[in-house]
Amino acid sequence: GISKDKSKLLIKSFMNNFYVVSAKDGKLVKKIDMQFGLDTMPVTPIEWEGNIIFGAKNGMVYLIDKDYKFKKLFFTGTARVHSVQYVKDNIFAASNMDGKIFLFTVD
Repeated sequence: GISKDKSKLLIKSFMNNFYVVSAKDGKLVKKIDMQFGLDTMPVTPIEWEGNIIFGAKNGMVYLIDKDYKFKKLFFTGTARVHSVQYVKDNIFAASNMDGKIFLFTVD
């Protein structure tokens, strides 16, 4: 993913970590150890009001806040989560590989 202002790349690794990298010079801005385990699900993290939101192989949807602190937003079940999509205002949609669709808000 890329930040709204196109200054940062948003990168979920295959194992436990999330990276924020400068799009200008490739330098590491922040490494976040999230301990989500092995995750081979290709998703595109999105940025919304300085927060980063993405789904993972473990069925969890995560939020990384402006201070790079992460939290688990909710569990969709044991199926992998596809990319989260912005709907409007503070409303988002996510789906998992079981075919479930989730609408949720972020406050």
